[in-house]
Amino acid sequence: MRRTVRALVGVALAAGGVLLMLNHALLRQTETVLAAALADAVTPGSMYVVPGSFSFFWASATPEMHGLRITPECTVAFLVGPLLILAGLILASGRFSLSRTLLATTLSAGVLVLANQARIVLIAWATAKWGVADGYQWSHTVGGSVVVGIGVALALTAFIIALTAGRRRSRGQTQTPRHSAVGHRAS
Repeated sequence: MRRTVRALVGVALAAGGVLLMLNHALLRQTETVLAAALADAVTPGSMYVVPGSFSFFWASATPEMHGLRITPECTVAFLVGPLLILAGLILASGRFSLSRTLLATTLSAGVLVLANQARIVLIAWATAKWGVADGYQWSHTVGGSVVVGIGVALALTAFIIALTAGRRRSRGQTQTPRHSAVGHRAS
């Protein structure tokens, strides 16, 4: 019964990952609102989020006004979706428990969301500070890529640690004794 539940949840996670990547609009809107709230702390002037869209602007109605649009290529859906597919495959394999796999997936997805939000806020801050030509170009191509790369590495590390930490050895493995009596005489 447990194996069947794990397999069904695994299939659901993998399907959810595919659906998330195919239907990312709602997630992008949520990311836009969250990024605008975070970027408001590091950009000048008032923040404006275009309702129902993927764009936000700071220093609204001033000559310094700039904005960002969260494009499909920049959404966290394309980071979390593959993670869900991987978690689904791991669950369906039956090698890890449901609770451990869900914990690992949740932790890793959280790291990916934070990394992507940090990337967006970095881009907004750099654009506000140095303008589009210098700030946006550098932060979007180099800085943002570094932030997300580090985030992916941390997410995968967290996933592996959460998935395998404290895992009991399988029944077929034997433990090596700490002290061996071979070669010693009894006194």
